[in-house]
Amino acid sequence: MGPAGVTAVEVSVAVPAYNAARHLPETIASILAQEEVALELLVVDDCSSDDTADCVAQAAQRDPRVRYLRTPANSGGPAAPRNQAVRAARGEWVALCDADDLWHPRKLRVQLDLARRSGADLVCSAIEDFVDGQRPPLRQMRLPTDMPAHPLPYWQMLIKDRIATSSVLCRREHLLCDGAFDVARELVAVEDYDLWLRLMERPGFRVLRIALPLVAYRRLSGSLSASKWRHMRKVMRVIRLAAERGGWRWAFPVAAPLLLLGYGGMSVYWRVLKGKL
Repeated sequence: MGPAGVTAVEVSVAVPAYNAARHLPETIASILAQEEVALELLVVDDCSSDDTADCVAQAAQRDPRVRYLRTPANSGGPAAPRNQAVRAARGEWVALCDADDLWHPRKLRVQLDLARRSGADLVCSAIEDFVDGQRPPLRQMRLPTDMPAHPLPYWQMLIKDRIATSSVLCRREHLLCDGAFDVARELVAVEDYDLWLRLMERPGFRVLRIALPLVAYRRLSGSLSASKWRHMRKVMRVIRLAAERGGWRWAFPVAAPLLLLGYGGMSVYWRVLKGKL
């Protein structure tokens, strides 16, 4: 409990939003429906031109846990809004969620308990895809008492990004300063993958991945990751940066085809060798 009987915030939920009015109310509802967790919800509006601000204002009127923030100017990606939310967060833990995804009502409680028992710095989970317009059965899924989870090693993350951003619960201290999302334009849509690799390169940083889906991921044809070719080029850029930090850039041309197997894009490899990435 905080001052005057106010419950201290355990988890700050960061939601970047740009022209998200269509799906944002459903996302907000799924976050506020979390069971047995003291949370705050920070929605950071990236200068939307639709009714995003009104959606958040209406939610805040009904529930004081909702906070509305706005970027000074449109940033063109989720990195800057997420960083702004992390800086404003009051919880020891930060959970991330995109403005169109949905959570199982016990997601945060399960992750918090697992993190505290294990000493993990970041806990993520599997996701369940659903097409826009469908209703995912996630909410009705009964979770086992003994939640299946396993450590996620760095080498597996190099082969393929296995951390779904909307499933992440991370200690806030790791997301500040040099742990922030990179706002570089060339990393838009892969800034999360870049951050997870940088965090996992820190000595002692522990990641646990829950095998069951706690997040329903909405597939949108116009989303930032919809273009597979463009996305794969950016993924290879992230891996090249990791190779430079780790001192194995010399091995990158050899390792690239093996890494690309996880993304199904051998054609990208030849462009890597030709210096076009």
